[in-house]
Amino acid sequence: MTKALAVAFLMTLAACAAPAPPREVAHPTPEGQRILAVITSYLPGTFDSIAHQNGPGAGTRMRIAQFWKEREKAGEFWFYVEHAKVAQDPKPFRQRIYRFTESKGKLMGDVFELPGNPGDLVGEWRKEKPFEAYKPAQLREFEGCRLGVGQMTVMFWARTEGKACRAENPKAAHEFTEMLVNSAGMKDGEQGFDASGRQIAGEAGVWEFRRMSREPR
Repeated sequence: MTKALAVAFLMTLAACAAPAPPREVAHPTPEGQRILAVITSYLPGTFDSIAHQNGPGAGTRMRIAQFWKEREKAGEFWFYVEHAKVAQDPKPFRQRIYRFTESKGKLMGDVFELPGNPGDLVGEWRKEKPFEAYKPAQLREFEGCRLGVGQMTVMFWARTEGKACRAENPKAAHEFTEMLVNSAGMKDGEQGFDASGRQIAGEAGVWEFRRMSREPR
């Protein structure tokens, strides 16, 4: 083994042995937690995309299920989101986990990879207690994918902060997610961009979803 290879090997071992960066300490507030509980109550349910002037249009069904509800006591609201073409439930094209939290009045959402083979977790929203066999420590957060969250009179918005988000698509230099949610439905979209800013993945615009049910079904 050459000296250069030996150095690279030792650096790799050191990187693997290094502990994960410590999670920032949250400072929840009573009013912030109240607002967080209200706006995240808009999320669970079944949504169908509808035709509109911009964006992908009709034909997509989205299910959102809350899980680990016991974590609400720690100020954490967890949701599983699954997108599939209508009548193609066994083959969703997007599966994500989101955690919404609040600290010092600031609302935020973090994005996580599924804890295992996504194919084995299709339809997890059907369960009475999704992801019951897993713990938060088993999830890998997509670094740089944090969503800033804000509240308006009868709705809330969430969008990716900055250009450091790199999720499942290795070809994308960064990913951008945006949501606009109220009790009747939501607008939702994810796009991936290359280093020049050209969109190379995701939808041309955002879906407009109409709520079909208060529960995923």
